[in-house]
Amino acid sequence: MPEQPKPIQIKLGDSVANRVNQVLTAIGHPEAAASDSAPTAINALSAISLVATGSGCQKLFSIVEIVKRRLSSEKLVYHQYNRLTGQQVEIETPPTEGTEDKATPATEHPALISRRFKTMPKLEIWLSLQPLPDMSQNPTWTYQSSAK
Repeated sequence: MPEQPKPIQIKLGDSVANRVNQVLTAIGHPEAAASDSAPTAINALSAISLVATGSGCQKLFSIVEIVKRRLSSEKLVYHQYNRLTGQQVEIETPPTEGTEDKATPATEHPALISRRFKTMPKLEIWLSLQPLPDMSQNPTWTYQSSAK
């Protein structure tokens, strides 16, 4: 996988416009680099990783589609690598009424707390202006490109 300082974590409350500019700046898109609102903390990279979990995956798709449209309108070839996995999350629920001992709070008696695990989707997308051979060879990643 290409070297990168840290993936961009996309959350449900993120601004799409700000994240689009951040991604375009990170991969060296000239229009975003000239923008006053574009972040300057990220230098141009050959590839950038975006990660989202749960409902943030919808926002990640929106951001990536807008970035791809902007790259295509500039006649730039992009390469996209996707991986969808699951992430186990433990959910604790307090006891239902009638099962709790009034003298002992549930926090003091862990047996009263119900625990279950839920699998949350985790989506990772790499965008690059150059092909990434290491990822192309890996069967856990799917590939999409604007190259004809």
